Amino acid sequence: MDNTKLSDIAKALNVSVATVSRSLNNHPLIKEETKKAVKRVAERMGYQSNKIAAALRTGDSKIVGVLVPDMRQEETSYFIKILEQELRNLGLHAVFAQSEGMAKGERDAVKHLMKLRIDGLIFMPIHGSKNLRLHRDLKKQGVKEIMINEVAMLPHVHSLLVDYACGGAFAVRHLIDQGCEKIAFIGEQKKIESGFQKECAQQEVVHECFVEPDDWKQRKQDFDGIICVDDRTALKVSLLLGKERIQMPKQVALVSFGNTVLCELSPIPITSIDFQYDLLAKQVVNQMLLSLNARRKLPATTQYIPPKLIIRKSSQKAKIGWKLKVD
Repeated sequence: MDNTKLSDIAKALNVSVATVSRSLNNHPLIKEETKKAVKRVAERMGYQSNKIAAALRTGDSKIVGVLVPDMRQEETSYFIKILEQELRNLGLHAVFAQSEGMAKGERDAVKHLMKLRIDGLIFMPIHGSKNLRLHRDLKKQGVKEIMINEVAMLPHVHSLLVDYACGGAFAVRHLIDQGCEKIAFIGEQKKIESGFQKECAQQEVVHECFVEPDDWKQRKQDFDGIICVDDRTALKVSLLLGKERIQMPKQVALVSFGNTVLCELSPIPITSIDFQYDLLAKQVVNQMLLSLNARRKLPATTQYIPPKLIIRKSSQKAKIGWKLKVD
């Protein structure tokens, strides 16, 4: 019954409408057995809460908006899947939107989410986004905001970021451990590349960056270590190495980023950096819960999620411990 009302549930259980409402909202003064009975009958009768109407009455919708550039990206889709599960476990409802990688898309999506009376917004902006008015509007409506993978630089917005640069450094250190002296980076991701270049310079390792595997292919004999921007690129490189009869990892050690199922599809399983998007999602939800429950404004924080190196056969040239130059 799509038109089931609170009064219908109350009548079926011979309790007040207030008791039904409080039970459905997990009010602490209602006994657990009463809550279970109300929820059981509500489910049987097909009751669906009108969250927007409830928000207009109470000012608390329990709705959290999630805005990302593109849900089709593998890492993003995995992130929002974990995010939705964590929010649901806390009794919060997620509403998703995407900006299509455009500033106008961000503005339009935020306007739409604000009409739904969201309590919070988890926002993954496009790189270099400067929609300051957007953030002011969210603050004015009392929406708690968390920014993902960009430092907010705003006193009321918390930031949580995957430490891509650290991942680039981890990959370099691992290849140095394996005895690599000339390392190539293939792909385009500024933060990872920055970590790669900085660590190579610090460790005084010969290195060079290439946009595509075909660019590297012209000089493949010059390198004994390769770092690929993602697992898809690494799989392509591993197949190229096999075609050229270059032995991996004996002649060339290979590392990638993402730690997806593609790592196991290579003839030789690929070592990969896991950016721990599951941990990122959990930390984001924990911060959102703190912000929603805070009686006063919390000072903005910036938190980095550390990457994790998953070692497989593609890079195992040697079994030695890290011996690195440290500032």
